[in-house]
Amino acid sequence: MRVQAPVIAIALLSVGATVGLISLLHRLGWGKPVHGLQPELPLRPTEVVQVAVLNACGQPGLARRTMEFLRRYGVDVVEIGTLDSLVPHSALYEHLGELRAAHALARLLGLPEHAVHHRPDSTLYRHCTIVIGADYHQLRPFAAR
Repeated sequence: MRVQAPVIAIALLSVGATVGLISLLHRLGWGKPVHGLQPELPLRPTEVVQVAVLNACGQPGLARRTMEFLRRYGVDVVEIGTLDSLVPHSALYEHLGELRAAHALARLLGLPEHAVHHRPDSTLYRHCTIVIGADYHQLRPFAAR
């Protein structure tokens, strides 16, 4: 059976158009990750950061919302809870000497540098404890959208 010339021409044009479209999309950045839309947690891919989140502002549900926010970035939130006392300012307490990870977490949350405190405690299995204070509305998980 003999294939007609118009069918071959259409097939070749289709292949050429497909290759051209793929080439154009590749040049325009199709398939590449988009940076800058969300803050990145600058940790090594194999690095696991375990944290506790404690609500110390009296507003229900903030520890859980913070946990959900952090888990979207791969942070292992191993404990959430509520403190009996209220605190005016949020803070991050680093326990195991991983200051780089603590500062990365602070940046992710929108905490200022002075809110990161080194409190060594080798009896704890987690890297950090995050305390959500009355200034929680300034933190990234609760910022007005």
